[in-house]
Amino acid sequence: MTDEWTAYKSLDKIYEREIVCHSAGEYVKGEAHTNNIENFWAHFKRTIVGTYFHMSDEHLASYVNESAYRYNNRDLSEGSRFDVTLANCQKRLTWNELIARKKKRA
Repeated sequence: MTDEWTAYKSLDKIYEREIVCHSAGEYVKGEAHTNNIENFWAHFKRTIVGTYFHMSDEHLASYVNESAYRYNNRDLSEGSRFDVTLANCQKRLTWNELIARKKKRA
């Protein structure tokens, strides 16, 4: 589900796509809408400004993943979200492991 932005046309080769035409005042067409993704990006932008102030390109995917996790679990209390996070931790990531990944990519 996308709006009518022309850059999304290439997605038609890979995905079935429903389009809502915002320029025509259309925001919902049947079950098609972009409200959820627009809401997520609004939360993500506030995270950048209010929490991180700056995000390195190197770790951008991790920032987006964290924000997606928070967004997808936004109905949980902070304590419950913390419990879910701990329950899903498989191992710790040390600083040396993190920077070793950077060196491999370089």
